[in-house]
Amino acid sequence: MYSFFTSNNTYSKLTIRMDRQEARFWGLVKQAPEDLCWEWQGPLGGGGYGHIRYAGRTIGAHRASWEIAHGRKATRGLVIRHACDNRKCVRPSHLTLGTYAENVRDAFERGRIPPQGNRWKR
Repeated sequence: MYSFFTSNNTYSKLTIRMDRQEARFWGLVKQAPEDLCWEWQGPLGGGGYGHIRYAGRTIGAHRASWEIAHGRKATRGLVIRHACDNRKCVRPSHLTLGTYAENVRDAFERGRIPPQGNRWKR
């Protein structure tokens, strides 16, 4: 949940609105036992990542999950990385904050980027 430093009345309304958004978000998640992935059941964008309108902006479902779990927005310029390599996964324990370079390195090491690095060449 986000903290807004405004009047008490405005703060209460924003808190309630965030709670509804979080409830809506988790209603679109298929949770699984143990350490299995929690898969996003809502809309998917190009590339197979989930997306949702959250906190006044459209973001990746995995980013929304990370922000809900950590109670703050992810640092600008950083990405949310999947430890499980499942684009539909929104389980907070499978998500970490990192740099774009770290994310690309992970993809290369896990075989998701060809050795030549040119995935568009046919």
